[in-house]
Amino acid sequence: MSPDNKFKPISLKNTSVVVVWRRVDDLKKTKSFVKQVFPWSKIGEDLMAVMYDAGNLMVGYGIRLDPSLEKEVIGDAKAVVPKDAAARGGKLPLRVLADDACSGLALSRYDLVSNPASRFQVMTANFDNSVKQFNTSFKMTAAPVTTTDARSLTFLDDSGNFYSFVKPTVSAWQGKAKEKLGVMMKTSNELAKKDPKSSAVLSIDLVVSNLANSNEFYSKTLGLSVLSKTKDSIRFDLGTIILTLRQETSIGLVKRLAQTGRFSNDWIVFHAKDIRATTEGLAMKGVKFPAGIEESGIGDVAYFFDPDGHAFAIWQPSGKPTHINFYPVLNRLVR
Repeated sequence: MSPDNKFKPISLKNTSVVVVWRRVDDLKKTKSFVKQVFPWSKIGEDLMAVMYDAGNLMVGYGIRLDPSLEKEVIGDAKAVVPKDAAARGGKLPLRVLADDACSGLALSRYDLVSNPASRFQVMTANFDNSVKQFNTSFKMTAAPVTTTDARSLTFLDDSGNFYSFVKPTVSAWQGKAKEKLGVMMKTSNELAKKDPKSSAVLSIDLVVSNLANSNEFYSKTLGLSVLSKTKDSIRFDLGTIILTLRQETSIGLVKRLAQTGRFSNDWIVFHAKDIRATTEGLAMKGVKFPAGIEESGIGDVAYFFDPDGHAFAIWQPSGKPTHINFYPVLNRLVR
């Protein structure tokens, strides 16, 4: 560790999550789904991924690499050709698969199956209109559910990823959580002025096996700020969004999901100005980085897991040109 950082407490407290990656089966279907459900602006795409500007966050979708191509990717091949390359525009440069992603995000180890332990909560400019539009688009009659702190409608995309439209009940939120919600609702309202159909990610919800153990990891090991805490859930401040941990209601659910590779679907990515100081500081607290810091075309990346196997990464962008130009959005998020 550098002398300047030797005695400084290193944590993720003052960092922000800037992108969340979700794994999907089919990019064409995913793009159609996003267009119908979330009016997010597309940042860019290639043969294996598409990225969107969700207002307060970048959301990326990546498809699973064909296992038959894995040896070519690991080897010295200059490019690989997916079976449906012609339909998707031609050859896929090797750098798209290797240089521009960390090894943990290879998406090639498990078949894609729904992960009920991870969910996006999305605030829309007009909740009722969003529900109505959803029902119209998919020819459904789904009705929102009302709980103490929100009205919500939960649904899945074509690949089995979970989402919810959510309209928070502001009076039910207290203390720091209410302050954070106020800031995020202000951002949402500003987006709505530009686009009445806009939406922003409020929270990433993760189900955990032991809430007390998870609280220890996220608050003390990672250094994240607690916004609220109940016997069944804890909210943390991730800068751009909220992370909500919920205690599993079926004993053994989280363990089984992790064992069958379900947690390889979502990757929550923190931005770092100094990835080496950050990873060294977290490593001193016991965080394991299986591949260390990996260099890539988009910057340096180091991935890690929480006690249950939920996946995270720390990313220091390279500043170099990339095939998907996310820098204008990234610079806005971290300014």
